[in-house]
Amino acid sequence: MAKKETASPSVRIEKPASTRARTTKHNKAAVSAPEPVLAAVAAHDVYDREAIAKLAYLYAEQRGFQGGSPESDWVRAEAEFRGQKSLIASA
Repeated sequence: MAKKETASPSVRIEKPASTRARTTKHNKAAVSAPEPVLAAVAAHDVYDREAIAKLAYLYAEQRGFQGGSPESDWVRAEAEFRGQKSLIASA
């Protein structure tokens, strides 16, 4: 009987590198703003809330704290504050 010849042992064929673009997973920390920016935004937000609260209190005080509600005073104050702020920004 004749022996079968086999190909050389351990010949490895490598696949070509993928041509598809690889995507990277986005991480919230990588996308978020730097800490100084966040701190500045938070500081402005605190000042805005304080200004709105003072204005809402003035509305309640003007009506003698009778009738109305704190929520409606807040909404009115917030609308006026945001309106004034946008007027200042556009000037």
